Amino acid sequence: MGVNNNFLEVDTNFKTIKKVLLFSLYLSSFILIFDFFLLNLRPWTALFLLLYGSFLIFFYQMFLNLQYTFWTFSVFFAAFWGYKILFYTTKFHFNFLGASIFMSVIFLTACYLLYSPIYYPKVRWWEYDFRFREDVKAFFSLHNRPLRLIECRVTDFRRNSGCVVSFEDLNSGEIIEFKIPYQEKILSPKAKIITKREYLLGRGKTYGISFIFKDEADKITYKDFSQFWSNRKKTLIQKKFVAYTNYDENSNPTSLL
Repeated sequence: MGVNNNFLEVDTNFKTIKKVLLFSLYLSSFILIFDFFLLNLRPWTALFLLLYGSFLIFFYQMFLNLQYTFWTFSVFFAAFWGYKILFYTTKFHFNFLGASIFMSVIFLTACYLLYSPIYYPKVRWWEYDFRFREDVKAFFSLHNRPLRLIECRVTDFRRNSGCVVSFEDLNSGEIIEFKIPYQEKILSPKAKIITKREYLLGRGKTYGISFIFKDEADKITYKDFSQFWSNRKKTLIQKKFVAYTNYDENSNPTSLL
C-alpha cells in the first residue's frame, strides 16, 4: 500500500513541483556532463555518468511515489553538489559555480514545497505510548451529509495544511467541514482533500488536506490553534522526558537499597 497516484494526477501544485524538480535534475546532469568533458575527463567518466543517471531515475521514482526515502536521497544529492560548489569555488570555475548554485536553489525550492503534511506528513512510528502521541481527536462532515459527524485524528498540522487519519473513504478534491475541539474552543475551517495514503489493510487512511478559510475569524482561530499545537508538542516532550527519567530511577536496583 502507499500513496494513491490518482490523487496526485489532479493536483496542480504537485504538477508544478514535479516540473521544478525535473528541471533541477536535468540541469544537474548537464552541469556534470560539461564538467567531465571540459574539466575532468577520466577513463571512468562514462561509468560515473551512468551511475549518476541511475541514481536520478531512482530518486525521481521515489518522488513520484512520495516515498520517505526521497529525503535520504536528497541528503546525498545535496551533499554531492555542496562538494561540487566548494570545488568550483576553490578552482575559480565561476561559470560552473553559478550554474550549480542556481540548480541548487531550484532543487531546494522543490524540497521546500514538498515539505508539507499534504505530501510528507510527519510520522512518529516509534511512539507507541498513547500518552505522548501528538495527534488530536477531531470531527468532519461531508458536503452532501452535513449532519453526520465522522471521527478522525489530526496527526500533522503545518503551513495551512494538515494530515488526518480516518476510516472514511474520501475522493480527491472533496471538500470537508472540520471541527477540531481544543481548550474549550473549536477550529472549524473547510478543507480540501489533496492526497491519500493507505499503509495497511484494516488501518485508517491518511489524507493530506489543505485548509480553506472563510473569513478573517477562521485565520485568527487557525493561528491560535497553531500556537496550541506547538505548545502541546513541547509539553508532551517534557512529560515524556520526566516519565522515562522517573521510570529509570524506579527501575534502578540501587534505588531499592
